[in-house]
Amino acid sequence: MNLFEARGLTVRSQDPGTNQTQRILQNFSFSVPENKTSILQGPSGFGKTTFAKTLAGLLPENIAVTEGTLLYRGEPILYKQLKKKRGAGVFYFPQEATVSLNPVKKIGKQLRDTPGRTRSKHDPADILEQMKFRDPRELMKAYPHQLSEGENRLCILTMAILAGPELLILDEPVTSLDDPTKKKFLELLEHYEFPTLLVITHSKEIFENRI
Repeated sequence: MNLFEARGLTVRSQDPGTNQTQRILQNFSFSVPENKTSILQGPSGFGKTTFAKTLAGLLPENIAVTEGTLLYRGEPILYKQLKKKRGAGVFYFPQEATVSLNPVKKIGKQLRDTPGRTRSKHDPADILEQMKFRDPRELMKAYPHQLSEGENRLCILTMAILAGPELLILDEPVTSLDDPTKKKFLELLEHYEFPTLLVITHSKEIFENRI
């Protein structure tokens, strides 16, 4: 069974100054089967991230779904309903972790505020300890700019673990990571067993054992 499906999806952006619109995703169809890993590949500018953010309910205000149908477990679902599924329903892992985190909130606060966290049995510090951070309690007192991009990606993965989503969307999750951090990231992904994954990647071979 498909957890999510898009049929003939078109997404447009609108220039707030001129009100002119531009297609950024056109007549796009894609299925995300439940309890499987799906790989979405394509050239830059194809609209992969736009589709991912549509499912996650994270489109900017000037971008909207204008045509097509979205389905959740075989039933039509509106974009505004997808917004309510953020976190525990759909968790989006961004390409750039550092700029995606709140720059004025400490990491610990952001982890504790993870949508859906109230349903998680995991403690943020325990997860960070499994990631072999030198001092998880101190790390939780840090701001994103005080950490490396790799460390911030692991913090966002911690948020995903805390949320326990139906669907985890990974947008180029290991691009630019050094080999030790990449290995750690993939091991944690396997350990916490996210049942349904949508992976946007140019490195399909890394995830082939999950397909």
